[in-house]
Amino acid sequence: MNTDLNKKGVFMKMRMATITLTLCIICMVLAKRVDAQTITSTPQQSTTGVFQFVATSIDVVGLEDEVSYIVRNELRKSPNLDVINQRELEISLARNDIEQRFSAAEAVKAASVLNLNYVIIGKVSRQSQQIVANIQVISPINEGAIGELTFRFSNQAQISLQSDQIGRELAQVISKHQVDSSDMAAAMAQDWVSKIDAVYDSGEVALTWSLSDPSTSVLGYNVYRATDAAGPFSYLSSETETTLVDSVGSLTGTFYYQVSLIDDEGQELRSNQIASVNVFAEQKSSLQAPSIVGTKERVNSAEFEFFPAAANVGKNIIAYELLRKAPGQAAKVVGKLTLPKSQGGNSNSSNNKPSIQKMKISDTSGEGFSGTVEYAIRAINPEENGQLTDYVPYTAALAPNLNAAPANVLRQISLSWQASTAGFGYKLYRKTPNQADWTLLKELPSIATLNYTDNQIDGDGKEYLYSISVYDDLGETPLSNPIQVTTKGGLAPPINVQGVSDLARKARISWTRNDDPDVTGYSVFRSEYTPDQEFTLTRIGEIKDPLATSFEDLTGLKDNTQYYYSVASLNRFDSSGEVSKPVLIKTKTPPPALEQVSADIQNNEMLISWLIPSSANLQDLEKIVIERKWQGAGGNEFEVVAEVSPSQNQYTDNNLVAGASAEYRLSLVDRTSLSGKASSTPPIQMNVPLELAVTRQGMLRKIALNWKNAQAPAQIKIFQAKTGEAFSLATELAAHRETSFTIEQGLIDDQEYQVKLETWFGNQKLAESNIVVAKTKDIPAPTSLMAQSNQARKVTLTWDKVSDDSIARYVIFRKPAQDTNSELTAIATTENVNQTQYIDQVSGDQTGIQHGNKYIYAVASQNVFEATGFIGTTVEASSKPLPVSPTNVTSNATQSAIELQWQLGNESDLRKLVIERKWPFSDEWKVISEQNASSTFYNDKDLYPFIKPDYRLKVVDADGLESAYQEYKQANNILVASLKVEEEKLLRKNVIAWNNTPNDVTPTVQRRKANTGNWQSIATLSAGQQEHSDTQNLLDQSAYDYRIALSRTSSSGNFELGITNIVTATTKDLPKAPQLSVQSGLVKTVNIAWIIDDDPDVGGYNLYKLEADGKKEKLDTLKRQENSYTDDGSFFSKLEDGATYSYQIASFNTYKVEGPLSEVAVATTKALPSAPLSLTTELVGGTPNIAWVFSTQDDVVNYEIHRGSTCSRVNSLVTVSGSTQQYSDTSAKAGRSYCYRIRAIDQTELESELSIGATIEIPEA
Repeated sequence: MNTDLNKKGVFMKMRMATITLTLCIICMVLAKRVDAQTITSTPQQSTTGVFQFVATSIDVVGLEDEVSYIVRNELRKSPNLDVINQRELEISLARNDIEQRFSAAEAVKAASVLNLNYVIIGKVSRQSQQIVANIQVISPINEGAIGELTFRFSNQAQISLQSDQIGRELAQVISKHQVDSSDMAAAMAQDWVSKIDAVYDSGEVALTWSLSDPSTSVLGYNVYRATDAAGPFSYLSSETETTLVDSVGSLTGTFYYQVSLIDDEGQELRSNQIASVNVFAEQKSSLQAPSIVGTKERVNSAEFEFFPAAANVGKNIIAYELLRKAPGQAAKVVGKLTLPKSQGGNSNSSNNKPSIQKMKISDTSGEGFSGTVEYAIRAINPEENGQLTDYVPYTAALAPNLNAAPANVLRQISLSWQASTAGFGYKLYRKTPNQADWTLLKELPSIATLNYTDNQIDGDGKEYLYSISVYDDLGETPLSNPIQVTTKGGLAPPINVQGVSDLARKARISWTRNDDPDVTGYSVFRSEYTPDQEFTLTRIGEIKDPLATSFEDLTGLKDNTQYYYSVASLNRFDSSGEVSKPVLIKTKTPPPALEQVSADIQNNEMLISWLIPSSANLQDLEKIVIERKWQGAGGNEFEVVAEVSPSQNQYTDNNLVAGASAEYRLSLVDRTSLSGKASSTPPIQMNVPLELAVTRQGMLRKIALNWKNAQAPAQIKIFQAKTGEAFSLATELAAHRETSFTIEQGLIDDQEYQVKLETWFGNQKLAESNIVVAKTKDIPAPTSLMAQSNQARKVTLTWDKVSDDSIARYVIFRKPAQDTNSELTAIATTENVNQTQYIDQVSGDQTGIQHGNKYIYAVASQNVFEATGFIGTTVEASSKPLPVSPTNVTSNATQSAIELQWQLGNESDLRKLVIERKWPFSDEWKVISEQNASSTFYNDKDLYPFIKPDYRLKVVDADGLESAYQEYKQANNILVASLKVEEEKLLRKNVIAWNNTPNDVTPTVQRRKANTGNWQSIATLSAGQQEHSDTQNLLDQSAYDYRIALSRTSSSGNFELGITNIVTATTKDLPKAPQLSVQSGLVKTVNIAWIIDDDPDVGGYNLYKLEADGKKEKLDTLKRQENSYTDDGSFFSKLEDGATYSYQIASFNTYKVEGPLSEVAVATTKALPSAPLSLTTELVGGTPNIAWVFSTQDDVVNYEIHRGSTCSRVNSLVTVSGSTQQYSDTSAKAGRSYCYRIRAIDQTELESELSIGATIEIPEA
């Protein structure tokens, strides 16, 4: 290893001690692994999943299933592995959108989702006439393969023969990783590699890796290679970049790569990640390279046009691949064009001539690149990859250069660029100088767009960096060189800013407006002037008008004070530009203070006087403001009591408070409302009496008062008392400004009261008034009360209205006349005072009166406070009594009704009699009749069968008064429901009917076999139905008993009324057989006919032929409208000649049930003709002459003459007419002997047996 490092000359400064130490550490790790294998005899069971293997070409489709099946079965034999059910695996993968393919990334995802320790993936291919299975064991901890195995088979049978080896080697890989994983994790806990990949193509392995932490300090890397995943690894190369191209040349097999990092102290850190790649022997392909004819520039990609090679026609081309390589790197496949099956071999024209069409292929890798790369194309079929075209150099499209227009528009930057030669559009990026990353500003989808205006700017005078790229569907170019642009700065201030001083608490400024088109208004700033001190301007207002040239400040200014003002232009984003040079403005000076201000009480009034100072500008004065503040707990603030002319010098205040003291202050106010300094008086005691008087009495619960010398802010307390009782507080008035008040609370009617007044400041009593006396209003009673008796259901009361506005309504009182010890009770209140009538109604409860009873009544007034006055005079009255109930009620039952009879009382005004009925199934009484009161009987015909009703009767008089009910229980009822047979002798159907079934009664049909078995309910019908057609499971020609059970359903449940009589009905007999006729004498055929039955229930016919043993053979099932049939035998058993056959027929109904058979009909087929008789032969002139006697049948039409060398073997010679009796055989040859036999043929082409032979010998010539 040291020699290799010195050869490379890259890391000479690595100390020998370091190398030795590294080797020692590796040895220790290996030793530790050995110890671990020795100690751990039974590793923990690991859960394993097996992906469905992938077939890389059509000629191995199906073999991938066999290999993956063997892997699953063999791994299940390992005690350390738990292989997940394949169905469970596939369901979970489908739910999580994970594909079963030869992909370590998909396998790692599956392991994470299913919590697997290992996933087995594989692919099956065909290489040099061998079947090759590449199998990888994926570990989620390692995030990749922990082992790769390659198995080669000469044919399909070899796959199953090597199943033990496949399972054993896979189990060893997993077992080794189970033992080593904990030690490897501890030894490589700080692994620096995030990923290492190896790709083989065209004799080169392209190796790439990346750092887990990009900030790691690195001197370089050592790369090692091995032919086994467990090592040993040999030094291959030292690199300063994270890529290496290993030219393996003619080497083949699986190669393993491992990379170590050399840190800045010269220490070597070996990664625990291993990349593997399968290298196979390259053979020059028989597939010729296509011809590249054009290139289209793309962004981070390229598109090529090519013609397929004509030599590849018929070679089952399935796709074309595009390969790309950069300087110093191996080529990789970056695009694929898969051909439809119809284009395989590029021969799909109708005349079988090759059709070479131009094609396109693109780089679809999505990997960005810059500078110049090279591309080549090749054809592929299921057996091999084709030859490459020459590599074509290609330079990727670059982003255009950006330009920016001068920033003369507010918060807007205009960008432009030259058109790109490729791509779909542009992506424009932006950032500030302090930002590290670019932000996508705008995606422009058209390559023809050559400018863009950025309006997304949040400040004036801001700096931005811009860059642009070109993109298409395959990628994006690197960003262009950035340009830096500064937006337009803040606006200039307006000029000629001037101010106006000596305004009352305000300032006015003006300026010449700014003509910049971005000006939308102006901001005004202010600061109070302080000599020899710096000042800070504060924004006090905005004018949203670009044409404005002045501003008036009315906010918080002090009198006689100087202020600085500045103005700035305002843009449409409400941002202020540079402020103008400040101007100094002074506010107005207020008027001077009044002089010689005094106050004094004269005649219970306060006289206030003053003098205006000579320094005052009389022309500028507007008024004098007089304010007062009460002293003590109640006087906290001054309040304005008057505003007088500056020409006056005194003022009289009549608003005094007895016992209080007050302070006054006066101020001069000019015409601009500026107030001068106030001048005050000392506090003055108000020694005036508190005088109380009654304004009005005799009011409804009110007393009106007035007083003097008790005003706000004094607290006024009013006390009241019934005459002879102690005073109590009626109300408190805080800061009451009036000199009167009406007491409306706590007073009662018709009562005399004493009232007094006190004034207070807080807890200090100021004064007490004199005592006054006043009386409230009384409640008068109504007069002229009258009552009207003997009215139906009521007593009517009337009285005279009380003419008093305080009366709101009346209260009515009542008690029974016979109750002499009880008091009258209030029973009602009228709605208003105008209601002078009340009707006392009869009711069933205690609140109303009872029919015919006497009562005592009285009425009292009630005022608006709902106080009731005294009760006036009383009256006595009663309502009309109820009529007498009917008596002596009886009933008499007939076949169709119940007759009721009764007797009535002797009332003269009876109007009607009401009859009600209740059935046992209900608690509800229903009116069934309302009759003239003179009637004494009623026939009830609306009855339910089988049950007894209850009745009750009452009478009603002319006033609608009703008597009590007279009840009659369980009236006798002999009404029944009668059942009869409506129709019978029908095909599996009986119709029954019954009567006396009301519309709310439900019939249930019950049935049994006639006189036998239990009754069964076969149908529950609609309420009120009185007929039923029974077609339920009936048999032909059978008798059935029927009865009807009647019931009524209500909210309280189901009630059984009763059951009808029993009737018997019989179903229709089976159909009779038709009369059968047959025709004899036909050749191997019998014609059969019958007469069609007019019974509509006949469904068809079954025709039978009788066998010799008496058994029946069913010839056919015929439709109802058919009336004939021809029997010519079956395919295997034709009718015989001259044979006798017997037939029977039976009708069946529409339920396919057959009736009795017909009489037997016999027919005979036509017999074969008899053979000719008396056959003789003789030589006539050397020629045989054959003669015979006619056959016995008279319809023979031909004779067929047979000849042979012997009588047992003859052949047809000639056919002659049936009228012929001899034949000369001129074809016979001399020197031979012959046998002749003859067969008769009749007009139906029936042939007889051959006749007896006749021989003859012909001598030699």
